[in-house]
Amino acid sequence: MTMKLYCMGESGNAYKAALPLSLSGLDWEPVKVDFFGGETRSPEYRENINEMGEVPVLVDGDLKLTQSGVIQDYISEKSGKFGGATPAERREILRIHLSRRKRDPGQFDLDALVTATEGWSGAELEECVIAGLHAAFARGEELTSEDLTTAAQQTVPLSKTMSEQVEGLRDWARGRARPAS
Repeated sequence: MTMKLYCMGESGNAYKAALPLSLSGLDWEPVKVDFFGGETRSPEYRENINEMGEVPVLVDGDLKLTQSGVIQDYISEKSGKFGGATPAERREILRIHLSRRKRDPGQFDLDALVTATEGWSGAELEECVIAGLHAAFARGEELTSEDLTTAAQQTVPLSKTMSEQVEGLRDWARGRARPAS
């Protein structure tokens, strides 16, 4: 069955869901929503798609997910890509996100960060890097390992806040998707 992503081009959060879907190899199609024309405020949209009137929304059969981080985690689990299940995978994800932001990963204590982020998704690891960069920018200084560690300590990952739902998704995906590792 083809998954549907209710989205709009102007939404960065919809893009965060569409990009991994595009790279995952999963069967999906975008359903473009006229947000500015009021479609998400319509009774039909709120009743059938998202009661909060938000995008993105991923529909996969009877399963409906909102929030880009939750959708990214689901895509990771279902496709077997983009995850950070092992320390080596988390280290590589952190290396990629630091490098993308023109930071030398060798300048950071990635071992400590990998240990502090057990159970985190790739999206959560990226947000940790972003939060660390924001803290450093606010001080007018360069990013440090301490900024990253503090960001990790201040974050509660989905594997904790939504442990039952995440485990339910993992159970559902077993036998239906190829594992990341």
